[in-house]
Amino acid sequence: MTIYTVRQHIPQFFGGFEPETVDDVAENDLLNPEAIHWLKRFIHEGFVEFYTQPYVDDVLIISARYDDGKSWVAATAKPKESKQ
Repeated sequence: MTIYTVRQHIPQFFGGFEPETVDDVAENDLLNPEAIHWLKRFIHEGFVEFYTQPYVDDVLIISARYDDGKSWVAATAKPKESKQ
């Protein structure tokens, strides 16, 4: 099983914030808001699911999908053994 370092995504237009990082997240916990606490901020009216998609090489994007068809990037996940 792959172990990841997950880094919170903060859009560039949000100044003054430091992205949080969670180390040692198991692959099966990447979509678990109990393992990655800031994912809870994305669960509100219209929330459907969290999902991953490939980004660059072995890095993943974790996003939240809503019933209006919109998605928001929440984090990136990089394997601990990544070459990136």
